[in-house]
Amino acid sequence: MKAKNKTGRTLKEDLAMILRGYKLLYKICPRNMIYRTFYILVCTLMPYFPLYMSALLIDEIAAVASFERLLTLAMITVCVTFLLQLLQHIAWRKARELESINWQLNFLYLLKAQCRIQFSHFEDPETALLIENIRSHANYGGHGLSTMYWQYWSLLGSITDIVASVSLTVSMLAVAKNVELDGFLAFVNTPWSALLILALIGVSIAVQMLTIRYFNPRSRKLWEDFNRRFAKNHLYFDDGADIRIFNVARLRNIHSHETLVKDDFIRADAKLTVKRQIIGQLFQLAMDIALFIYVGAKAFIGVFGIGSFVLYRGTVEKFVRAASTIGGALGTLRQNNEYVEEVFRLLDMPNEMYLGTLSVEKRDDINYEIEFRDVSFKYPGADTYALRHVSFKFRIGERLAFVGMNGSGKTTFIKLLCRLYHRG
Repeated sequence: MKAKNKTGRTLKEDLAMILRGYKLLYKICPRNMIYRTFYILVCTLMPYFPLYMSALLIDEIAAVASFERLLTLAMITVCVTFLLQLLQHIAWRKARELESINWQLNFLYLLKAQCRIQFSHFEDPETALLIENIRSHANYGGHGLSTMYWQYWSLLGSITDIVASVSLTVSMLAVAKNVELDGFLAFVNTPWSALLILALIGVSIAVQMLTIRYFNPRSRKLWEDFNRRFAKNHLYFDDGADIRIFNVARLRNIHSHETLVKDDFIRADAKLTVKRQIIGQLFQLAMDIALFIYVGAKAFIGVFGIGSFVLYRGTVEKFVRAASTIGGALGTLRQNNEYVEEVFRLLDMPNEMYLGTLSVEKRDDINYEIEFRDVSFKYPGADTYALRHVSFKFRIGERLAFVGMNGSGKTTFIKLLCRLYHRG
């Protein structure tokens, strides 16, 4: 049986929706996403170069290398690091410049999408409620496409971290050849020790993801309950005139104080945060100790140099943290899918209007006419007709007036004339 979340979607369905959301973001603001992608890649990869070069420098110093060799490595480290920082600054500046219009681009795209939707959908109360929900969730909660945009950093940065750390760490699992060892060092020099370390890394990642999966929904529920209580107890008055006229400044402050300070939410949220941090730090500490001993033993028996000890210590830690970050980002994006789904519901509304294939004939005498021939129409879901058996013609140069009581069908006639509705 496939695991489903509380919305009934499987992990595969959630991942497909997340992928579609990012494709939509690239469609809405392609330049912004390209510069942001470049900036994330540079920021994520930049720490690895000095880490790798530091390992080479330490190995050269331990091997009593020539001064010229050390100077060359140092110059390469400084120059390339400077170039990476320059690229980072350029990408950051452009990304920030385009980021300022990101919200407007999202709003404009959804507005244009509404213009392409069949007009009859707009007179459906459910569509109006859907559009209002999309706007309010984006404006007041930052949900929907906005959450996907801000989680992009965590997701892409963590994936890049994993690829880079794995490529630099894979040689850590090698074993020394033709070395006489016994006891613990002999075990370290076998493939079984590598499997044990991989298992410990897997357990650490699983624990990090389970803590995120356990604590995040509870923290979110606390915030939702708190926001509901705050909205219920808080008195909403505009600053200035209303407060002075009704003399509610003191009362307003009292309600705010009681909600923010005396509410159990603060203590409950603090307990959740402390528990999550303690569990994460304990397992991280155990992982750090195991890696320190393992990598130190490998360096001691000569599998790699002292510089690699520094390199592997840093890259494995980045790998573990990146894997847990991916788990947190995916958890946030899966929760956010309920808001993204509203956007897709709006974009996926069908347009069933028939589009003709023949163009209007160009006549020299401009002698056009529009004819209603026995037209009857009733609105979707309605039982009674708004128009019944209506027939007339419009000819160029004629003037016609349609007069009638409220509800007699004048507005409906205009909608049909503008082809906002089909004849029904």
